[in-house]
Amino acid sequence: MSGGLVLLILLAILIVFGVFIFNQLVTLKHNVGKAWSNIDVLLKQRHDELPKLVETCKQYMQFEQETLEKVMQARSQVASARESHNIPALGQAEGALRLGLGNLFAVAEAYPELKTNETFQHLQSRISGLENAIADLHWGGDWRHDFTRIALGGGNLFILLLGLKLQSQTGWQISFALVGLTSFWAWHANLKRYRTVADTPTSRIASAPQGYVEVVGRGQQPPGTSLVSPISGLPCLWYRYQIEEKIDNRWEYVQSDVSHDTFGVNDGTGQLLVDPDGAQIITSRKQVSTLGNLRKTEWTLIEGETIYVIGEHVTLGGANAVLSKSADLSALLAEWKADKTRLLARFDANRDGEISLEEWEHARYEASIEVDRAHLETRLKDGIHLIRQPRHGRPFIVANRKIDALTRHFRLWSWFHLALMLGALLGFGFAQRIA
Repeated sequence: MSGGLVLLILLAILIVFGVFIFNQLVTLKHNVGKAWSNIDVLLKQRHDELPKLVETCKQYMQFEQETLEKVMQARSQVASARESHNIPALGQAEGALRLGLGNLFAVAEAYPELKTNETFQHLQSRISGLENAIADLHWGGDWRHDFTRIALGGGNLFILLLGLKLQSQTGWQISFALVGLTSFWAWHANLKRYRTVADTPTSRIASAPQGYVEVVGRGQQPPGTSLVSPISGLPCLWYRYQIEEKIDNRWEYVQSDVSHDTFGVNDGTGQLLVDPDGAQIITSRKQVSTLGNLRKTEWTLIEGETIYVIGEHVTLGGANAVLSKSADLSALLAEWKADKTRLLARFDANRDGEISLEEWEHARYEASIEVDRAHLETRLKDGIHLIRQPRHGRPFIVANRKIDALTRHFRLWSWFHLALMLGALLGFGFAQRIA
């Protein structure tokens, strides 16, 4: 086979993969744009809620004006940075605002009447929900999935196209060096997952320890919940979909989404919940349907199939419940004080229409007993067992595959990227020898 024919074949392969990577980059661009658009909407909603929160707090927190002022100053800085599209300033202002809100909610613990105020409770819940949604969108969702797919996949061929375009020794050396670096990263990531899955013993749910665990069981919907895929309309545990439109013989991104609902896994000894946010989800259930100019691609996990999960196991509530007697005691006393008629009927021993210091001490004693009893009942209840994204960057994997198939999957990909890395090193050395 002549050198010219080999070059033509290489060119054809690079062009095909170059078109593929270009389409993936277009999809990534649209997904990133969608994520930042959603963040902007959430920032506006939070911007509107903060003055209401501060006004509500002012009625009770007369001695915390500095805390309230810091929140409003940070709010103004966020609004200014958002309007000027100053991303570094926005990040700095966001940090200041989150710190201010954290201090405000911490200080509010010392004001029982404020904590029991319905408006404050609603605003605190609303703003905390917006904060969590903003944090999820900063680096999460489907556009993170697309970025990883490009970085670990055909993106290396896009780099080789750059080397072919430059048509120089230096250009080829740079291209092979970049391919080697990205392949090393991908090899290390897949090898880490392979070793983690292969070396971590499978735990029974009933006796699973707290911390990093691996479990295998049947997927189940928690009682009283039902998740339906918006594409197929079928019940499922988890879904991700993408809709594309064919324009000028090219598929362009239209819409995508991923579910965040928790689902159950039961291995026969017990059941726990899985929070899929942040997980690498590997599923064999992929459906592609085309209707007119629209192409819909859907990935799902369904109830009843084998589900493998490795992540951080925690128990919420029950014996591990985080309880504060002082806070709960203050809240209970504030509740009693709000209903003066019942308070007098229960603790006004001399029936003079007032609660004396001695009678109030008796009320505090009774409240302390009630709080102790409630805490004991809480700790005696079964907690909620949950697997979630681990800290410190440890792999969080959810898959509808058996352990052997999963280890084979990661082992093959690690060998593939290792071969690609060695090929890049050989290419770098060959380019160095070319005069």
